[in-house]
Amino acid sequence: MITQGSSNLTILSDIPAPPIAPKTILEIQDAYLKTQILISALHFDLFTLIGHGYTTTSILTSKLNVDERGIRILLNALCACHLLSRTNEQYKLTSESHVYLQRSSPFYIGGAIAISEKMRHVAEHLTEVIRSGKPVRVTNKQSVGEQFFPEIAQNIFKTHYIKAREVVEHIRIGPDCTGFWVLDIGCGAAPWSIAIAERDPGVHVTAVDFPKIIEQVTKPHVNAYGLNAQYEFIGCSLRDSEFKSEQYDMAILGHILHSEGPTHAKKLIKKVVKTIKMGGTLVIAEMLTSEDHTSPWFPVLFAVNMLLNTDEGETFSLSQIEKWLIAAGFDEIKPLTLTLGGSPLIIATRVYK
Repeated sequence: MITQGSSNLTILSDIPAPPIAPKTILEIQDAYLKTQILISALHFDLFTLIGHGYTTTSILTSKLNVDERGIRILLNALCACHLLSRTNEQYKLTSESHVYLQRSSPFYIGGAIAISEKMRHVAEHLTEVIRSGKPVRVTNKQSVGEQFFPEIAQNIFKTHYIKAREVVEHIRIGPDCTGFWVLDIGCGAAPWSIAIAERDPGVHVTAVDFPKIIEQVTKPHVNAYGLNAQYEFIGCSLRDSEFKSEQYDMAILGHILHSEGPTHAKKLIKKVVKTIKMGGTLVIAEMLTSEDHTSPWFPVLFAVNMLLNTDEGETFSLSQIEKWLIAAGFDEIKPLTLTLGGSPLIIATRVYK
């Protein structure tokens, strides 16, 4: 191999071809384009328009008053991303985009996807964060979190609420279990406890989060579901919160532990176990990694998100959380696999002895 001049030009004439193509590397290199393709499609509300019959390039160009070449290339790119299909000149929604990307769908998640554009600007600082060990911002600090979380909490409500309904079916709240006292910690828009409270009018929920999140997010969602009479609200930092001993039949930690980091996650679990009655249950939702923390891709990449946005946060394996639960005093720990996939929920119980 010969390099010439300051350009470090490599002469390949006498070097054998590599045995593999850089497929994975190139896919990662261009992944940012996929995100932007989806964000731009949502900006123009393409999925809703196609669902309403605007299915060709020419019709969409006229409807949106945009450049024909631009919209044609975007539509074809969405096909390559498996969010649209094409037959001749007609574009159609895939099953997934039909359910989640039409604004008229009750399960529309376009708002949550749009947030990724803001997150991408934070990710640009990753190299600097790795060098310094200091995050771009500390989102679980109250002054930052009260600005950061309201929009996110509102936009992830639907996906978490769907999962919460499976918990209700699993625990059989309503037919077999009535009059529960529930502690919803870091409740956000309260998707987990709302699914429980609406099943049984005898359920009483204590919802805990930063004061502004309680006022701006939690109370409006609880009110929209007509459940005000079943709720009390506590506005405070999770690390400052204190609860009565053995008051609750169930506690919920819905995607909270990852932002706390190992030290504070263990402390929070120990605090929570004291509030749960014997026979009571703790429900934990988290993005769980493999034991070596290298898969699945989403929980592993979310740990990078925690590196950027918290001072100690990361993602954990099931066995890590199980050890913390056993040390805190839980006796029976079971994963609950969800119909729509993703990480299982963790159901931990204080067994009567």
